[in-house]
Amino acid sequence: MQGLKNSVAMKILHVTQYLRYGSARGIVNWIKAQIQCGMTVELLLSEPCRGFTHDPSLIREVLMSGAKIRLVHSTFERTHWHAQSIVKKVQPYFLDGYIIHTHGGFAAMALGNAKIPFVHTVHGLGMGRAEWVDKQDRVGLGWAKAVSGISRDTLNQARILNPNLKHTAITPYIIDIPSTSPIPAIRRRGKIATLGQVGDMVELKGHKYTLRALAELKTQGYHLKLKFIGDGPLCGYLKKLAYELGIESNVEFCGFLPKDQVYKDLDLILVPSLKEGLGLVSAESLLQGIPVCAFKVGGIPEVLSHERSGLLSEVSVGGLVLNVKRYLHSPELASLHVREGYYELRRRFGSENGLNGLRRLYDLLK
Repeated sequence: MQGLKNSVAMKILHVTQYLRYGSARGIVNWIKAQIQCGMTVELLLSEPCRGFTHDPSLIREVLMSGAKIRLVHSTFERTHWHAQSIVKKVQPYFLDGYIIHTHGGFAAMALGNAKIPFVHTVHGLGMGRAEWVDKQDRVGLGWAKAVSGISRDTLNQARILNPNLKHTAITPYIIDIPSTSPIPAIRRRGKIATLGQVGDMVELKGHKYTLRALAELKTQGYHLKLKFIGDGPLCGYLKKLAYELGIESNVEFCGFLPKDQVYKDLDLILVPSLKEGLGLVSAESLLQGIPVCAFKVGGIPEVLSHERSGLLSEVSVGGLVLNVKRYLHSPELASLHVREGYYELRRRFGSENGLNGLRRLYDLLK
């Protein structure tokens, strides 16, 4: 952290499409930490369009930190006109000495084509994307002066997409970690009764695995509730699937909730993602005293250590069911993993590690 404290004159412009739960949480925490170190920070976001909105609570956090927010015509269209809009907005910042830090492949491609130097962070490149999307990211990565990943997995993804990357770094997220370890939820409430899954309802988050696991647990005589926190294009499909599986009365679709309400009354979090750049939900769950069952994919093993701070399985309904049952039958194991998870997170994702990661990234610009 000392290196960044000595760089109070540094000015940063973060460029990303939108602020919703997930990688945006990490970007917001970076911005807040940079502001606290005396830097000048602004954020360039896409204007809402086609029903898309930013998370109001994240917007408030950015503004309350002292960072300014600017809007650009939505980049979701990914047209030449929108690329020009990004360049027009960013150019004055570059001329004023700002470090440009991009968080999306389209913006990176637009700035690269305009010969504006920038650093780029990969938060997760997804699965089964259209070739033209991969092409934009590949070009954007090629233009970046330096590229970072929020985990080893995301950086490896970037290298696979563009093997010619030269200057790279790991830039771990900064996670708000309390000074004392949390009280395990199972001790507060006595047993595991309510499962939860947090995040956008999209294919990669694996909600259908959670529903099928709940249905299987029900047939085995376990009476559990499930809360989905979030929303998205698959919401209707998931409600229909819950009905077809005969568990609609066990499932509550809560939509997006304020930050302080997300983990309320949850006893066990499921993270059945098919791909995950890092998996902030896993970390935040542990810090709320809630154990986690997840699939061993992407960056999740960099947050959760199997049998030490969580239970991981390969991608399967059976694996998820088995791990849920282990916690149901072993409350002391759940409590142990929560405590161990707290100390692992404190060591790896505190502000000092995160800020030093960003400093190394920015140093690669020189």
